[in-house]
Amino acid sequence: MNRRLLSLRLLFLVVITLQISCKKDLPQDYQFPDPSTLPGGLKGTWLETTLRLDTILFPDNENEGHLFLECHYENQDFTMIYPYSISEDSIFIMDPTSSSSEIGDGLNFYFNFDEPKLTITIGNFTYRLKAKNPILTIRKIK
Repeated sequence: MNRRLLSLRLLFLVVITLQISCKKDLPQDYQFPDPSTLPGGLKGTWLETTLRLDTILFPDNENEGHLFLECHYENQDFTMIYPYSISEDSIFIMDPTSSSSEIGDGLNFYFNFDEPKLTITIGNFTYRLKAKNPILTIRKIK
């Protein structure tokens, strides 16, 4: 097994072990913040707009790095780390914990960042997201 993949899996296990569960209850009438009040760029927390249960955190504005997927459903809260690389209209994402070598080694998914509206449309890159839509819309919330 290559050293990078082993390191990513170890990092994943450490994060999961250290993850502190906190239930996130957003009311159905949750109002997204006005995009003009939020900082631009990828950096920040993004909420899936259909079910409003899962968030994606981009720690910086880089086109390459690690994103954090926080899943919140029926008191089963956890965080997953995904290495990613954005190019044009796609995002290459690896899931080092996947039992499928195809996604473990990484795949390209649709990606569109609408910076003025602070929304991202992205191909559903994991079965761990509660919303099962093939294309997801996420909006920046902080």
